[in-house]
Amino acid sequence: MAVGIWSASLGIALATIGGPGDGAKRAALPPGRPYVLKITGNNTITFVPQAGLNPLAIDYRAEVGYLVNSRAIEPGRVKAVPSRARAGRRGSRTASQGDETGGEEERPGVVAAVDLALHAAEWTVRHDGKMFVEARLSRARFRGRLRPEAPMISVAYNEAPPALHELLNVFDTTAASLLIDDRARVVRRRIRNEAPMHALVETLLSIHTPIPRDVGAWEAPTRLAMGHGQTASGMLRFEKVKPAGPERGGAVKVKVSGVLKAEGAVVGNLVKDGTYTVLGEQSYDPRAREWVSARWSVEIRTELASQGATVAHGQGKMLVEAEPFVDRK
Repeated sequence: MAVGIWSASLGIALATIGGPGDGAKRAALPPGRPYVLKITGNNTITFVPQAGLNPLAIDYRAEVGYLVNSRAIEPGRVKAVPSRARAGRRGSRTASQGDETGGEEERPGVVAAVDLALHAAEWTVRHDGKMFVEARLSRARFRGRLRPEAPMISVAYNEAPPALHELLNVFDTTAASLLIDDRARVVRRRIRNEAPMHALVETLLSIHTPIPRDVGAWEAPTRLAMGHGQTASGMLRFEKVKPAGPERGGAVKVKVSGVLKAEGAVVGNLVKDGTYTVLGEQSYDPRAREWVSARWSVEIRTELASQGATVAHGQGKMLVEAEPFVDRK
């Protein structure tokens, strides 16, 4: 429902990790070009009259720094990309159309890959205009507050308890890969780690799925973060926009549309008949073989149910944007 997940502005230099006194060992960043994902939105929960509760209005903002690495793979070299997924978690989520977690098996026909790595994230959530949650995470440390009026806390990597340590380890390492065949079609989606932040990683994979060759329009499985570590999923349609003039060799503009289904649970209540309606546009650089921008406008409609009875309705809007990182300092 996009409640309790996103927000605020980020302002990080993607070439740095931590800082003096952070206590975390500096690590080399994975290869790739730096990008920023920005998500802003609002959601209003209206309870049924029997509940006797006022509507709950929430807005959120987030910026996430990440790296994209498009690379070629020599025949028989799929194993060159190690999986970090835990064997005990394989098969824990339903796979769909080339989507699979973990494993090291080689795939015939794989000629390229797109790797994604998270670098840092910052978000805030406001309730009726008042700060509710705010946090900033990187490999070096966590800083934030997880409930209203709570003091800000700051925990360095080498001081983090086990659960937080696992979360910080998600940053500055390859989080997921798309394995691509010679027609630029996805053979496999490989999630390296199903720890927290996996919903965000799924969103980035959906945005950065390459354009299949020799087609003007296509559909692709998509997952979009909806809060509480869950994703709305389904098929989105991608359609190339014909250029107005004779220019060739430039960026390819693509329209994006479709409806994703939202399922899951929020504070013990089931998400019922939830929809995320997406309209947007992306721009693809065929020379770099990467998307260079994305902008999705999302209309959110959900219904919450407890023991089969509707207890509330939710509606809101979300704007999802991705673009190359530019250090303006």
